Amino acid sequence: DGLAAWMPGTHHEWAVQFPFSKAPERARSGRWKVYASVRIDRGESPNPGAGAFTAGIYDAGSGEGKGQVAVTVGDATDSYRSYLLGTVTSRAEMYVWVAPVPGSGVKAVWVDRVYLVPD
Repeated sequence: DGLAAWMPGTHHEWAVQFPFSKAPERARSGRWKVYASVRIDRGESPNPGAGAFTAGIYDAGSGEGKGQVAVTVGDATDSYRSYLLGTVTSRAEMYVWVAPVPGSGVKAVWVDRVYLVPD
């Protein structure tokens, strides 16, 4: 749709969050594989072994992470790629988060969408 969430590569917070409570009703229960579609803008001298971004699923009700990925600059792309964050039994208290890793030479991290596939 031409829209995406943008974060500068110098940021490190879970600045992009997608709450399950805002997902379509069908996705608020059941077992799902959770994906995020993400791309990066490389800086002038990126370090291929450095972390580009992290992303995961957090259950605020239990205070537990339910899945996470750490993607390096060498593994990230400048076009959108889908990353499996984990497989979960959906709860309204969960949310998906994405955060850049500062100091990697990445100028920006873009999140196009989060989607769930029935498990």
